[in-house]
Amino acid sequence: MTKVYWLSLLFFLMMGELVTGQSKLNFGRSVRQQPNELPRSKAGKNILERKAYQAIPGQLQKDEEGNYLFSGGWEMIEGYKLAGKGMSLWDTGTNSSEWYNAVVPGTVLTTLVEQSVYPDPYYGLNNLLIPDTLCRMDWWYRISFETPQEMEETNCRLLLNGINYKAEVWLNGYRLGTMNGAFKRGLFSVGSLLNRQGINTLAVHIFPPDNPGIPFEETKEWFGGNGGALCLDGPTFISSEGWDWIPGIRDRNIGIWQDVKLMRGGDVWMEDPQVITDLPLPDTTYADIKIKTRLVNTTEEVKTVSVNGKIDHITFSQKVVLKPSEQKEICFTPKQFEQLCIHNPALWWPNGYGAQPLYTLTMTVTQDDQVQQKKKSVLAFGSFPMS
Repeated sequence: MTKVYWLSLLFFLMMGELVTGQSKLNFGRSVRQQPNELPRSKAGKNILERKAYQAIPGQLQKDEEGNYLFSGGWEMIEGYKLAGKGMSLWDTGTNSSEWYNAVVPGTVLTTLVEQSVYPDPYYGLNNLLIPDTLCRMDWWYRISFETPQEMEETNCRLLLNGINYKAEVWLNGYRLGTMNGAFKRGLFSVGSLLNRQGINTLAVHIFPPDNPGIPFEETKEWFGGNGGALCLDGPTFISSEGWDWIPGIRDRNIGIWQDVKLMRGGDVWMEDPQVITDLPLPDTTYADIKIKTRLVNTTEEVKTVSVNGKIDHITFSQKVVLKPSEQKEICFTPKQFEQLCIHNPALWWPNGYGAQPLYTLTMTVTQDDQVQQKKKSVLAFGSFPMS
């Protein structure tokens, strides 16, 4: 027993040394390379001319769920310019020439390359021509839009599917809240803040990571160590600091990198449905489907709604009563709804093994026979050959 104990302790200490060494190797640089250490290009100097600002009205595109995607009309500016020149964030009619026409979804660098401020970093040594200060400063995005008529009588929410790294979200001068981390969504109630008759302005203040790190520029002698300081901030695109397979991305991928939507709904909100499929291999003659979702009563009154689902020709529904401000998880299972046991389902196969058929699930919330909210998703029944 003693021998086993000492062997275990020895193994633990050896692993600790390896982990410590790996941590040091992947932490990145503490000082920048000297200019004479940097690679040099034999190509001629890029001469760029920034695109002129264009006044583009905010564009909202309706999707199949009845929500509206902010698809065009975004603008972006450096935080220091906005503060230093005393410009008003909400005055979209003056000093607009200082703003860039922004690409959303996209990063700060996506916009700056599209606007011909900097060259495309994927060509030659162009990445060296882009300053590493982009990831060490704050930026503002904004878009002005009119409220769609269909939104005037509904409970609206603003959805940001992804920013990087931190953000404050503002609408018409009101601070909606904050977001932190590259892989979190932001959902804000905006029904009472929307201007139903005039123009709305949505603004997103993007903050950089606290630990952007120092990238290593590959030389003939060495491709460089791995970055890692970005890991100190939490979930983000850690390799954008620079890794053995990629140079440092100058803005560290900060910006609004996922889409932004104005979502419609009623007094009761349905959150993301979870679909669980069970194909009892090797038997492929049937498959069970289980669907879970959460309902949220946003009012101080008792509400009764119907939650309805449809998968191709299969339908199912249940009535739900919610107390004031209640949140309730509901399920649809084959025990409750025998039609959720699918007979002879079309199987999804990996590429080269067969077809990839998909089923479409449509979930709705209805109140007084009126559809208040709709969500769509796809599902498949997989068969994965093992060899």
